[in-house]
Amino acid sequence: RALQKSMKRSICFVKRVELHFKGNVFSQALCLGDVDNDGKNECVVGNVEGTLAVFKKGERDKAWRSCNDLGTIACVGVGDLCRIEKNVLVCITSEGQCHIFYLGTEFEDHRGDMKPSYTQRIPANIRALLLADISVWY
Repeated sequence: RALQKSMKRSICFVKRVELHFKGNVFSQALCLGDVDNDGKNECVVGNVEGTLAVFKKGERDKAWRSCNDLGTIACVGVGDLCRIEKNVLVCITSEGQCHIFYLGTEFEDHRGDMKPSYTQRIPANIRALLLADISVWY
């Protein structure tokens, strides 16, 4: 009886997903979001070597879109940055670069490399990214 009380059982109800992506990743450089505005979430991941990749559901062997040589990617986020009801992908590096990517539904069939739509110099060593509509908070 004492042995039965000390035994524990573990059950996992979550499916595990493995992506083929090399390099070290900061915890804030991984997110899920509707990057291409098709109503389905994609997985976005960036590494410290400067590679940013977008993975669509069911395509874990190869990234749907990617970009290289961005710098040390510290954080990524997906959201409606300009209040145009279209999501954008925001990538911030430790060196002080903010890269914004627009990947609308018109780019859905295009695979391969992507380029930033806009790049802005910001203070270095950013560690977190929050995309929120602060105008509703007043």
